[in-house]
Amino acid sequence: MGKRETVRFKIKRFNPEKETFKELIYYVPLQKGMTVLDALNYIKDKVDGTLSYRFSCRMGICGSCAVQVNGKPVLACCTQVADVMKKEIIIEPLPNFPLIKDLVVDFSFFMNKYKNLKPFLLRKKPATFEKEIPQTVNEHSRIWSYSLCIKCGICFAACPTSPDENFLGPTHLSTLYRFMADSRDQGLKERLVICQENAWLCTQCSSCNLTCPKEVEIAESIVEIRKLLTEEGKLPRSIIKVLLSLRNNYNPWGFSSTERNKFLMELGVKPIKDMFLNPEENHLFFTCCTASYDQRCKEAAEKIVKSLRAGGLALASFENMEWCCGDSASKLGEKGLYEYLAEHNFNLIKNSGLRKVVTISPHCYDTLKKKEPYKRLGLKVKHYTEVLAELIDKGELIPQQENKLKVTYHDPCYLGKINKVFEEPRKIIKSLPGAEFVEMERNRENSFCCGGGGGRLWSEESVPHGERPSMERIKEAIKLGVDVVATACPFCLIMLSDAVKTMGVEEKIKVEDIGSLVYESLKKNP
Repeated sequence: MGKRETVRFKIKRFNPEKETFKELIYYVPLQKGMTVLDALNYIKDKVDGTLSYRFSCRMGICGSCAVQVNGKPVLACCTQVADVMKKEIIIEPLPNFPLIKDLVVDFSFFMNKYKNLKPFLLRKKPATFEKEIPQTVNEHSRIWSYSLCIKCGICFAACPTSPDENFLGPTHLSTLYRFMADSRDQGLKERLVICQENAWLCTQCSSCNLTCPKEVEIAESIVEIRKLLTEEGKLPRSIIKVLLSLRNNYNPWGFSSTERNKFLMELGVKPIKDMFLNPEENHLFFTCCTASYDQRCKEAAEKIVKSLRAGGLALASFENMEWCCGDSASKLGEKGLYEYLAEHNFNLIKNSGLRKVVTISPHCYDTLKKKEPYKRLGLKVKHYTEVLAELIDKGELIPQQENKLKVTYHDPCYLGKINKVFEEPRKIIKSLPGAEFVEMERNRENSFCCGGGGGRLWSEESVPHGERPSMERIKEAIKLGVDVVATACPFCLIMLSDAVKTMGVEEKIKVEDIGSLVYESLKKNP
């Protein structure tokens, strides 16, 4: 018989006496079907009996065995070792929780939050139990998925906003919505008061959705709560301001719609009016509100356009006829406003005949690619990094200007986590002459949110208590010793740039859009 494969485990164990971590290496013989919990049990039984961790049911029901594996919070009993195999498997206690010992965290504060939620049916009159309160199939299905939550804390550990003590947390908000949406519950107004202030702190990065072992759509429940708050008029002033601007100016920035996309015309991008454009040759360039109105993002957008045109791409624009794609309105719970904005853009695109779309913002990319009514058009939507990577691969765009920089890449949530565009931005950076690429510790699907999504970019009342996610991200980059944090999203560019200024580290590190780096690398800048 052949020798069994051995797996190397690095376990970061917390020492409560010294309040420090100790990293210990263990070697575990791999068996078919072995889970991470099986490996921990092997270490406990055969190698080191002092190792402390939690488990109970071993069937993904109790949620006790949640730990962080290779940077992602998971249930140890449901995670196959073969699925997380790397040079070594790193196991840590769940983040965002107080530590007790080794891999054991303190759930006391997490469970105590439920006391204020009143996670039971509220009735105006006490139930007499003389008869059941009927529900239709649709009414039941509306709350069913939210009833599957096992309180494992995984979404809370993955959430970038959880460290903010003013934030209820994704687990608790989805539980709150489970009762708000229950046709038998009569405590809606009381429940809205509980989440009136903190529902706006969510960045809608979907880390909760992507890590939930029961596939509960947690992020969507928070949007639904915002929708209910909007209907009741319980909105922060800054959110009201954003929604009014979207209604009146068709962008969230408060600027006149007549100013939108002026810079594109100056760069030679074709206007779409009544003229015929060959749909096979031309691409609709959907600019994004933020790239149109924020000066830093506009400068990056100009360089993106110049780089795309240098690669021979034919671009066309709706000029000031382009409205916000509606992502911001949708994530803030104003579904009617989203439909109003989307219907306008839908008709413009439909009548233009163009079906190839290039976007700057991952938020526009996600909306135009996957959301109705845009989905009905059958658009071929690409993020500009996908297009630049294609042009470089084909040799139609050749970065030649050497610029010796140490560069790391911050994965935007809506490009990476949600739409799985991981390789193209990295290929671009690696193609730049003189650039040395260094990977962030938290990358790809485990990337850390900049903190600007879900309306947080404009929500001045929703200031986090403590350090912003963007500042934590910049600290992570500084530890790598890089010159530049590259990203591919206007929101990330703003949030990370502001963090650099707030921290006073402008001399140490810079934040650049990938498109800007490509432009600077062209031998003759167009």
